[in-house]
Amino acid sequence: MKAEIESGSRCEGRFQAPPSENPNPGGASEKEARPTAGADCGRTQVLLVNLPPWLPFAPPVGLASIAAVARDAGFKTEILDVNVQLHDEIPDLRWLWAMERHSAWLGQEFDRNILPRLQEKLKEAVNTVVECAPGVVGLPVAAPRQRIVQWFCGRLRQQSFAGLIVLGGPTTFIDNERQALLDGVDELADAVVIGEGESSFLELLNAWRDNQDLASVPGVAVRDGEHWVLGEPRAHEDLDNLPTPDYSLFDLDRYTDRTLCIEWGRGCVRRCKFCEVSPDVGCSQEQVSTSHHSRDEGPLRPLWGLQLQPG
Repeated sequence: MKAEIESGSRCEGRFQAPPSENPNPGGASEKEARPTAGADCGRTQVLLVNLPPWLPFAPPVGLASIAAVARDAGFKTEILDVNVQLHDEIPDLRWLWAMERHSAWLGQEFDRNILPRLQEKLKEAVNTVVECAPGVVGLPVAAPRQRIVQWFCGRLRQQSFAGLIVLGGPTTFIDNERQALLDGVDELADAVVIGEGESSFLELLNAWRDNQDLASVPGVAVRDGEHWVLGEPRAHEDLDNLPTPDYSLFDLDRYTDRTLCIEWGRGCVRRCKFCEVSPDVGCSQEQVSTSHHSRDEGPLRPLWGLQLQPG
């Protein structure tokens, strides 16, 4: 079934959220354990799942930023980093994580050659999500991840996972890739955050918690029957208003470089012909102020005795 985007339809009352008590009044300052296979995740509300392939040098700043926004708002949030776990535990396949090999994660090559080798560990990750029973699962998607994200969502639904499945990430910026994603996941996902995700994801979490209409959230496509319902476009993020990315939920020792990324800005003022992203995201470039950048450096340096790399 081909997914289509409609405007104006409503999904009110589709998803039941838990009571709106704040399970983590300390926000991101409260130290919490990372979920692992077989662990009791307690009252986790939001579980962000990082699937391969992502370069194993440093954790993704985008996911760290989404986690910080959710935790600052009081949602008990964890990250399940399947990507670095598989990179560590299947050493003879590490060559697949090289950027020039990312095409191997697409189409029939993934189905024939990669999935059979990863399937048992991916099933363990699915079991972890089901056991944690979060209300919301978030999965970032870039082009090489589309196939594995589709498989993962399908397994969650096969195991009767009843939570909200939300997708986002670089793929959503590009019209044809976004449409391919919507067509591919079809009824497996409930919502897709379009473009920059912090404000849209937080507003989606608030609507889910309060049992409000998810289709009214700007910058989010929501599944309603046979169609995707697209909310109003959302303006670019004010980067100075975002909290410091929360890397405390990642197992930093499993990454190969002692480096974390912080953002100097987003977007690009150029329109290179070979770049498929810039025509879709426009020519604006959002900058981070010097004071905001200095604020981010302070809490991140002690995490790992590490270098900070501008992103």
